[in-house]
Amino acid sequence: AHEAAETSHNLRGCEDFQALIPALLRGELTPARALLVEDHTRSCVPCRRALREARDGKAAARPAAVAQVSRMRPVWMSLAAMLVVGLGAGLFFLGQEMFLGGDQMAKVESIEGSLYRIDGDFSKPVSRGEAIAEGEEIRTAKGSTALVRMTDGSLIEMSERAGLSLDATRKGNVIELGRGKVIVEAAKQRQRHLYVSTRDALVSVTGTIFAVNTGMKGSRVSVVEGEVHVRQSKKEDILHPGGQVTTHASVAGVPVREEIAWSRNAAQYENLLAELTAAGQDIDARVARPGMRYASRLLDLAPVGTRAWIGLPNLGTNLAETQRVLDEKVADSPALQQWWSQTIGSAENDAKFHETIERLGALGRHLGNEVGIALAGTHEDTRPVVLAEVTNANAFRAVLEQEIARLDDKGHLQIVTNLATVPAGSSEDKVWLWIGDGLFVATPDGTLLRNVAAQAGGAANPFTGTPFHQKVAAEYHDGASWLFSADLASFMSEATAAEHTDDHGELESSGFQDLQYFIINRREIDGTAETRAAVTFSQARRGLASWIAAPAPMGGVAYFSPDTHLASAFAIKQPSSLIDDLLAMSPDMAEGLEKLRAEAGLDLRADFAEPLGGEIIFGVDGPLVPEPSWKVAAEVYDSARLQATFDKVVARLNDELRKEGKPEVQITTEQAGGHTFYTLRATGGENHTMSWVYDNGYIVVAPSRALLERAIRQRESGVSLATTPKFRDLLGSDGQVNVSAFYYQNLTELAKSAKKVIPEGALGQSGMPGSMASLLIGDGPSLLYAYAEADRILFASTNKSPLGLNLQTLAGFGGALGTMSQAQQHAQEEAR
Repeated sequence: AHEAAETSHNLRGCEDFQALIPALLRGELTPARALLVEDHTRSCVPCRRALREARDGKAAARPAAVAQVSRMRPVWMSLAAMLVVGLGAGLFFLGQEMFLGGDQMAKVESIEGSLYRIDGDFSKPVSRGEAIAEGEEIRTAKGSTALVRMTDGSLIEMSERAGLSLDATRKGNVIELGRGKVIVEAAKQRQRHLYVSTRDALVSVTGTIFAVNTGMKGSRVSVVEGEVHVRQSKKEDILHPGGQVTTHASVAGVPVREEIAWSRNAAQYENLLAELTAAGQDIDARVARPGMRYASRLLDLAPVGTRAWIGLPNLGTNLAETQRVLDEKVADSPALQQWWSQTIGSAENDAKFHETIERLGALGRHLGNEVGIALAGTHEDTRPVVLAEVTNANAFRAVLEQEIARLDDKGHLQIVTNLATVPAGSSEDKVWLWIGDGLFVATPDGTLLRNVAAQAGGAANPFTGTPFHQKVAAEYHDGASWLFSADLASFMSEATAAEHTDDHGELESSGFQDLQYFIINRREIDGTAETRAAVTFSQARRGLASWIAAPAPMGGVAYFSPDTHLASAFAIKQPSSLIDDLLAMSPDMAEGLEKLRAEAGLDLRADFAEPLGGEIIFGVDGPLVPEPSWKVAAEVYDSARLQATFDKVVARLNDELRKEGKPEVQITTEQAGGHTFYTLRATGGENHTMSWVYDNGYIVVAPSRALLERAIRQRESGVSLATTPKFRDLLGSDGQVNVSAFYYQNLTELAKSAKKVIPEGALGQSGMPGSMASLLIGDGPSLLYAYAEADRILFASTNKSPLGLNLQTLAGFGGALGTMSQAQQHAQEEAR
């Protein structure tokens, strides 16, 4: 629970801020409150001292209006310096508080329905044109919306029953969203940021359009335009148009178009998303992507000792052509102009970006179709080597010399004309650049440079005879676009040699000591990105590494309909052997299991693991409201023994509940259609239940008996998720007929369901636009799946970006530039 002071929106003085310090140190404050307290302690010496003493475990002194004069010896020069610095800092922070804070934070532009101001136990209607002061909470009523314009120019659109307040800090203004949905059109923030804070996330922007939806289960952030940073706990996500993140597994993702459909500006946002999609499709049709590569001369030239290899497509010409076509489209579309402006950040960034793309195009025009990066050496002394084939040496050298003259005024980049003059070993401040034998090489290590040059001239390369080289070369045979590979065995061997703890035995027992190679290959085929990854082992998988079983039929999928929203399935080895693996890793676990057997009469291996089979599937199949239609199907070998275990657990649980004077739980049964349906419910009036049934060798679990009956009918019909083309078409072409695991999502079905149950006009005065409805059901499903073999696990996924491959790549580079610019501004701000 948050501190009592957390419930008050107004922090009036140092006492209020210091009261929140304990909650800040415990991590109990909301992101916005934490931001306010941290911001204040930077500018307030007594509060900063209180924070430091609280961290050291000392009792903070109460803030005093006037500091007492100590009786220490006067040191006039030091005192004068302190006064100058202190007075200057005080005036600086006071000026910031006056100009950045202030009483009025926003003004109400329009209201449809009712908007209220909350003040303690009272609420008061708010009218159009009224000012909203810092710390005041406002809420929309049922069926109401409101537009609020902040003093920095940002526009907040509030949905029904939304509640928020506004705060000002030196870092930027904060929209503290307590509940409901908002869409924010953030104005340019110059050196500052605009924040939206919920109880479990902090959203940071400098100028963009995005939506935030927060409630009991968590929060969901969706992006229409620009770039948005979302921080939750220690994790940070960076989102771009069409991107979305949720803060809890129980909050499913939805199409961005659905998330903003309630807005009075939905048509405007829809138009932007539609134009982005059309632009991406047209650019893909006009601009050729780099083709797949089926062999690599560069790999054959990688130096001996290479432990990681990265093979990238030469995107120089592609990016330049994509930018040219995009410029044409941006010039003709105000919506795309706004999107690109938000993506790139500023006119200055746009000019820099165009210049960068032009220079990359000039360099790439004279290079081959691949850029290779080899990482050689040890973990503590990794030395990179960059390689590329050169198609026109003279032209490339001229462009390279221009770039060096522009970028390097200290001589760190050195073009080598005589290899004999390059000193051996790695350099701390030089990168050697060599062009010869149709090759470009860049590395800080003179020895590696001479070796690669010799190999380019025909000398033998020992690396080509290594198993790692052979493994990577085989990956090229099937076609490669973006390739990353690592010799995990060498890394594990080095880590083991440096290990001085008792953890080595656990690592050995886990089976991960046998890791050999890791390879990721992202291939682009017919406008679709297909990513495949492989983890290989030096011997047959064992321990934890063997838990995923070989590809096998998954009969539990039969309980899931073709309209399933989410499904995750695993084929696992016999559950009882999982217990054995855990015991091998941690012998101390045996003592815990024996204690459980003695005190509760439960044998985890015999009573629970042995009755279960080797398959489990979890999914959401049906409406998400009023309660998600989740279900679990697990293979069962001995249903009678498993049910006896459940009865035993409930009896033991009730013994403990009775001791604590709490309501007991009970299992009830009902007979219907030749099945026995079991339901677990509390006897104290709580309405939370869970039901299960044994059917056809499976236990099926769901929130209600009705869902179980529907799942049984689904299986009996012979039509399921796995029988539909939309699922099967996402599986790759290979020799397998089953998989070991998969994760499937299809948000299209959510949009279809919404269209069926929401009447026309319910989303606005004119209803949902027809083109929007068609876009809602236009997003396709995606699938991630895995094959577990004796000595390796293969992963694959298929998806298609709504922006298209070319525009997605270019926008990614543009967003990266905007992010770097924002980071530089933030660093400058912190330095001040």
